[in-house]
Amino acid sequence: MPVILLPVVGGTCIFLVVLQEKQIIHIRTRNLNSKILSLINPGMNLLKSNMKYLLSVALFLFIFQGCLENPFKQKVKPVPAQGNPLPGNTFNSEKIGWKIELPKGKEWKIISREDQARLDKKGREVIEESIGTEIPKSKAEDLISFRKDQFNTFISNIEPFDETVDGSYDQMLALLHQVIKNSYASKNIPADYEIAATRIDGIMVDRFDIKLYSSNRKVILYQHLFSCIIKGHFLSINISANNKEDEETLEKIVFSSDFY
Repeated sequence: MPVILLPVVGGTCIFLVVLQEKQIIHIRTRNLNSKILSLINPGMNLLKSNMKYLLSVALFLFIFQGCLENPFKQKVKPVPAQGNPLPGNTFNSEKIGWKIELPKGKEWKIISREDQARLDKKGREVIEESIGTEIPKSKAEDLISFRKDQFNTFISNIEPFDETVDGSYDQMLALLHQVIKNSYASKNIPADYEIAATRIDGIMVDRFDIKLYSSNRKVILYQHLFSCIIKGHFLSINISANNKEDEETLEKIVFSSDFY
């Protein structure tokens, strides 16, 4: 298999990623120009063709960066979520054949469309700053998103996906992971990352686990990105938690998935 280099642009830097190994092998810190871009045009086309899927993690990224202006110099108390209660004990999406069990407790509230649009806008700005270009509009559709407070959240959405048109799913996933890494690195936020896969109700689901740290290496946020292709759609499930109890509650929701 030939080595494919994926350029991920961040300000005046360009990160060349080996897609098969999903790691950075080289960083240029010179100003980008048309000559350099022409040399890596195939990779840039891959980046452009998959940029719409970056919106699936826009709110995911903003959960942390939007809560704290400086995560190391101020302590922000959780603010209880406001809004409508969860719609019963389960959620069902007939479009992709996906059903999950919802958490118990009145503290969990649906993220309103207005709040989601506002947070998506902020998340888009975070990503566009990271990759150095605008993200085109996408056809992403919110399934169900809710939160306990500004730290503990569950976000799920889908986007039509066809490998014959949109390219390799694995390459697109590598791009999403790298943009997340680049976004946190650009803010000097210490983090650990782990890539894995798990089978849920017979479907192989990719997962990307993140731990964000304070300056003294104390974990301040757990984040997990679950994704798979199901019935012609890219399913993205993103959870964030600032404590192990809520992390386990949100992970159980993901693992309760019933694909039919």
